[in-house]
Amino acid sequence: MELLAPHLRVVFCGINPGLSSAHRGYPFANASNRFWKVIHLAGFTARQLAPEEWQQLQEYGCGITALVARPTVAASELAREELRRGGEALNDKILRCQPRALAILGKQAFSDAFGIRKVSWGGRR
Repeated sequence: MELLAPHLRVVFCGINPGLSSAHRGYPFANASNRFWKVIHLAGFTARQLAPEEWQQLQEYGCGITALVARPTVAASELAREELRRGGEALNDKILRCQPRALAILGKQAFSDAFGIRKVSWGGRR
């Protein structure tokens, strides 16, 4: 459940797949997840995509990935070491793809993955 290409406008990075996403085979598949609505309202897509249309993100210059590939019920089940390794892998992916922006969707996960203690909302690195 990864969609990366060179020079995207933005890559959205989730923490890890939930069980619904793992079962259905596409990211942010849980009906209660607001991701698809929020990225549309923020102007990243011309219309609200359904989770099963996730590969159409690339048509809008957007990509998607996750810090950790292992699905869990809750992100809190992930070990700090998993997130740290995920941060290293993400760094390599971003250097390879060179998107204009990276949006990590989880403040605490970002902190754990990159060892940064005080993270502000919308922060830049």
